[in-house]
Amino acid sequence: MKAINKKTMRIVKKTRIRIITGATLTALMILALSAPESEGQGKAPAYKIIEVTDGGSVFGVVRFDTKYPPQKKIRVSKDNETCGTIKLSERFLVSKDNKGLKNVLVTVEGVTSGKAPSPAKSVTLVQNGCTYLPHFQVAEIGADGINIKLLNEDGIFHNVHTYHEDTTLFNVPHLALQKEINQHIAVAGIVKVKCDVHAWMSANIALLKDQPYYAVTDENGSFSIGDIPAGTYTLRAWHEGLPVMEKELTITAEESSEVDFVIKGKKKKKKQ
Repeated sequence: MKAINKKTMRIVKKTRIRIITGATLTALMILALSAPESEGQGKAPAYKIIEVTDGGSVFGVVRFDTKYPPQKKIRVSKDNETCGTIKLSERFLVSKDNKGLKNVLVTVEGVTSGKAPSPAKSVTLVQNGCTYLPHFQVAEIGADGINIKLLNEDGIFHNVHTYHEDTTLFNVPHLALQKEINQHIAVAGIVKVKCDVHAWMSANIALLKDQPYYAVTDENGSFSIGDIPAGTYTLRAWHEGLPVMEKELTITAEESSEVDFVIKGKKKKKKQ
């Protein structure tokens, strides 16, 4: 994470985290990850590209307050010569030092005019040791969507099945001798990836449209987003194993704001 100039640092006051679940979560993720294509009645304004010369920034940490989910062991039930016998779940990767959570997607929502997006033409997902690599990745997409390059380094049969919400995007066999296959996705949002042959294999790809203001937390749960135009927005944190969290964010020109997301651990029930 880049160093922050203390002279220009502005610390945002602690605010209550909003937790979003169920149907509300589904609707918000669609709106957050896919901006409208045009202006019109009942629609939010289309994203406008401007030169941001005096933008501010936000930085922080996503962490657990006390207890956090352990990294579960998964027993491998087939193709042991290639896959091994035990896998460690990558769902919750938590730092033992500060309880920071890795692979949280943090976005600044509500920016209608800002820096130019950087759409990617392709992303790569590798099948190695019966694990998807990387487990989580983010890419910006344009009007034409994005290519998903699938690499089979295992030399065994896989079946790559992708979902957007409950809808299958593509479901393709990846034969042992096929080193590479390519598929196209045109929709923005969270794409879940599974293997129908090896049930423990999973990954997530976040595809963002007209949304250049994002970061993914590192191994300590840290994130930083810069070049944000002055204004009041919503800072949103998404993780595959948790409800979406939100905080109000006020950005002042050429200043930095600190916002942390603290996840409350489950308390043990007292024995009666």
